[in-house]
Amino acid sequence: MNGDAIAVYIHIPFCLKKCFYCDFYSIRYEEGRARAFALALLKEIQSFKNIKAKTLYLGGGTPSSLPIPLLKEIISTAKESFSLHPNAEISLEANPETLDEEKLGALRELGVNRISIGVQSFDDELLRFLGRIHNADRARKAIEMAKEVGFENINIDLLFAIPGQTIQNWQETLEEALSFKPTHLSCYSLTIEEGTKLFREFKAGNISPVDDEISAQMFELADEILTSKGYIHYEISNYSLPGFECQHNLSYWRDEPYLGLGPSAVSFLPPYRLRNPSLSDYLKGKEKILEEIVDEEEREKERIILALRLREGVEKERLKKEEKVDELIKEGFMEEENGRIRLTLRGMLVYNSIVADLL
Repeated sequence: MNGDAIAVYIHIPFCLKKCFYCDFYSIRYEEGRARAFALALLKEIQSFKNIKAKTLYLGGGTPSSLPIPLLKEIISTAKESFSLHPNAEISLEANPETLDEEKLGALRELGVNRISIGVQSFDDELLRFLGRIHNADRARKAIEMAKEVGFENINIDLLFAIPGQTIQNWQETLEEALSFKPTHLSCYSLTIEEGTKLFREFKAGNISPVDDEISAQMFELADEILTSKGYIHYEISNYSLPGFECQHNLSYWRDEPYLGLGPSAVSFLPPYRLRNPSLSDYLKGKEKILEEIVDEEEREKERIILALRLREGVEKERLKKEEKVDELIKEGFMEEENGRIRLTLRGMLVYNSIVADLL
């Protein structure tokens, strides 16, 4: 595939321990498996020599669980194979427990210029409940170290609506996160996903999800606190200082093509949506699996669904149900600006039902 540069995602499937709420594809880190994985990944990267990357994103799993030599091989090979522009955004997700000054320094030297630190909370009790391997102090240290080695673009990942979390606790977490002056914050509502330890606890009646009303108040509080400090609420769950929006994720939300590498990674190379096999088949060199062929009508629907997640919204003429749109504007769920329609804060809270109504 020649032509324009696209977003490239690399899935690193290893974690030191599975968090209780996580339903992403991940497996326990083992040195031998990690080395075998890296060899298979390098082979896959080199098989796409005709693709140019505009962003590179290492997600997982926990990419920072890999030792420096493997990260070096993977990132260097990807930069070279995909003719990555020297100023292109290169992001890496990290768990505080797996970071030290040496690794952070090596990542900076390799050209990683955006680091996303999975803090989730600055409350030790909530971190234990979530099954995180780090404590709050370790998270604070990781952010400080990242700043000290020269990272200027730091994202802090936070979770709200955690059973046992109060609005006061959420406010303190947000204020502490702001004290580090990150360029980007991702604030996700905890969802209890099937197949996770949290789901089993919920089914057994051991935990109750946070009340919707409280969860909505937490969502609104994040918007109020972060926007008052100059952060732009540019996507339902994401805030950034001007100019620090995650370029890689914007490619997804703008429905642009992307290449996914590594076990279980998804690619969208229009009109094809493809998925890689899980690790054992991936190590055997099995090909990507064709998940679907997306026709133009379906793609336009997806474009609208994704655009409505963004502050930039969607052109009004692309929304077919005019009466419904006017009604939603009247009710305060949507607003119009310069011929574009976007969700209000109130609308973001019921994003799924609005999308279902409109499409």
